[in-house]
Amino acid sequence: MSLRVGIDFGTSNSGVAVSDGSQVHLLPVDRLNSVPEVVKSILYITKDHRTYIGQEAIQLYYRHNVNRTRRFVKKWAGEIDYHGAEMDYVTDVFVYVDELRPGRLLQFIKTALRSENYTGTDIFDRYFSLADIIALYLGELKKRSEALLHEKIRAVTLGRPVKFSNNPKQDQAAEDTLRSAASQAGLSALILSSSRWRRLYITRCRLTGRKPYWSSTLAAARWILPSCAWATRNTGRFSPAAASASPAATSTGRLSRNAFYPISAKA
Repeated sequence: MSLRVGIDFGTSNSGVAVSDGSQVHLLPVDRLNSVPEVVKSILYITKDHRTYIGQEAIQLYYRHNVNRTRRFVKKWAGEIDYHGAEMDYVTDVFVYVDELRPGRLLQFIKTALRSENYTGTDIFDRYFSLADIIALYLGELKKRSEALLHEKIRAVTLGRPVKFSNNPKQDQAAEDTLRSAASQAGLSALILSSSRWRRLYITRCRLTGRKPYWSSTLAAARWILPSCAWATRNTGRFSPAAASASPAATSTGRLSRNAFYPISAKA
């Protein structure tokens, strides 16, 4: 593939940027959204296991649920073991489930990566691990991007927070889950933290002889995504460690997260 792709998988919103070697573009991956380059990090799974993301997921959820008939039935959910106060017993747990529910809406998927206890969930009698859920979202994002580019996407630069968790083991486990999800979606992922995104952005400016571009009205994705896409194409041209120690990096280390590289500028 001649194009290089960067994905910002965010807690609330996500986006995709692509570099063709001379320019970096944000893809309009959600035509139904007021800002097509931003897609909400929302996944809707229907009873027949079809998946939808972004504004389409929200609209379909409301269409399926407004004024519909509901029928709740009691279902066994599991057991609780109680030990304490010289008592030991096991009790069954039951929940009331709407058996006519047409689908399930999942929000803030990324936050589950922080949890040591959350491993997955049952959706319509099928178990989905956290990696499975994220893979479904990334897979739909991949399909939309491929439809726009008319090319298959096999590798991406994928962003991650500086820390998913203060626990190093959980932090690594979260990154491993994210990488596994990308793999399930058919993507080989280079995963970079937001601190490295900033260093890559600074390095990109230095190598191209340009100053950081400022705007208080555009989200961080406006510079994170282009730098991710650029980094995928240029990973062999610089040392991020050296870039972070440079005068430019030191002076811009305090820059607002709204700084971004012009989308249409030469890379």
